[in-house]
Amino acid sequence: MSLPEIQSLISQLPRSERETLLRLLGQQLADEAQGGRLPENSQTAKVERSQWLDELRQLRESVTTGTQGTPLSEILDDLRADRT
Repeated sequence: MSLPEIQSLISQLPRSERETLLRLLGQQLADEAQGGRLPENSQTAKVERSQWLDELRQLRESVTTGTQGTPLSEILDDLRADRT
């Protein structure tokens, strides 16, 4: 795969995934510059943790910036009513 093809594919990713990719590549370059590479499972754990944190941040933003909806107590009451 050529670099222009990779760049084209990357441009189609959501911003959060591009940020994750950038952090991953930056960390890999830093590790290589220091002369050592992390074991594969450690790199995978870093990527998964970073993705999880990105998802958490997005969820937090959607909760704090979302419009006010039905109160939770009302939703729970409706669910309880549906069970009977």
